[in-house]
Amino acid sequence: MNRFRKFGVAAIPFMFIALAWGLIFQPLYDYYGDLKLERDSKNETVLRYRSLLMQQKGLEVDLEQISNDLNANGLFFDSINADAAAALLQQRLATLVTVNGGQVKVSRIETGGKPKADGSFSIALVFAISNVGLSRMLYQIDEHRPVLVIGALTIKAGPVLARVNVGGHQMNTAPITAEDPILDVSLTVSGFLLAKG
Repeated sequence: MNRFRKFGVAAIPFMFIALAWGLIFQPLYDYYGDLKLERDSKNETVLRYRSLLMQQKGLEVDLEQISNDLNANGLFFDSINADAAAALLQQRLATLVTVNGGQVKVSRIETGGKPKADGSFSIALVFAISNVGLSRMLYQIDEHRPVLVIGALTIKAGPVLARVNVGGHQMNTAPITAEDPILDVSLTVSGFLLAKG
């Protein structure tokens, strides 16, 4: 029994050490580990923000360049007045019709000498063109810079497209050819004048 008592007395300091470790030192050690993880996370955040701050100047220069590239000057006609811009648009539309195999019949500027409050002006155009040519031309108008808006479009089919079968009777007996039909087109296109000042 003496042996157990000596062992028990000798074990008491180890029990206090284990108890002190479990109640005091282990929580402090865990708290220090959590603080270290939090500090590392904050250091990464600080480094990330420093990196962003160093990139800011370059990004501001890039943003200014993009703003200049997207300047409104490329979206609007830059002319001394609406009549000059309308004449330029009228010439461009006539060129588009001709390039796509069409023929201009009538072309009219519809500004009346005064630009509208929104700076818009219009061209009325009547022309003959093939179906394929009209498709290409409308696509080119859509892709055109300065921006153009189609206000009205009327298409009248030529004899090849006007052939209709109603109740077993053909309304048009014109021969069908393999050619692309000629369409009579009436088109109103608007452009916008760059506001001065």
